[in-house]
Amino acid sequence: KALKKVYKWVLKQKTAPVFTSEYLKMARDFLGVRIYKKSDKKANIFVIENYQKALTLRFEDDELYPDLLQSENVLGYINLPQGLYVFLTPAKERAVIHLVTNPPVLPGGYLQQSSGWVDKWEYQDGKWKIDYRGFGSHGSIVLKWVPPEAKFMVTGSAAGDRQREYQSDVNKILRIDNLETGKLIITKKDEE
Repeated sequence: KALKKVYKWVLKQKTAPVFTSEYLKMARDFLGVRIYKKSDKKANIFVIENYQKALTLRFEDDELYPDLLQSENVLGYINLPQGLYVFLTPAKERAVIHLVTNPPVLPGGYLQQSSGWVDKWEYQDGKWKIDYRGFGSHGSIVLKWVPPEAKFMVTGSAAGDRQREYQSDVNKILRIDNLETGKLIITKKDEE
């Protein structure tokens, strides 16, 4: 009975599938990560070096936020009851995380969740270019701080090489699903 209860709980959790070979690389790289706090009495600044494939950090305090304009090589974050999860840009030498007490507003928003890897993230003039790497055709990403209740066109090989339309919600969240490995271009539609 207890095992069935655990299985029910597990099946309700959001997961990001990962091959064992990828997990082993992440676990190995985690052991080599160097984290230190800069000695700045006015700010919480952390430097992360040698993180390689260990791309998510968790901070205990869920009331802090990374200042994405001041931070370096940070794709995004999510605050959960378990803490603050910060997502790092892959293939970089180091990341710098400036933690602040008020959530920052960033033109172009930030990555809040992904069921796969985001290997590239560019935002310019209302257009995102993202390289997504996932499993099968059921991947998803969530962007936060996009224009509310706006329509977006999604194209590229990650979208199955067809044009799709999505709409952000009132909370400035844009969820894009049914993604496969490939390139993704997200463009805000002009008002009609």
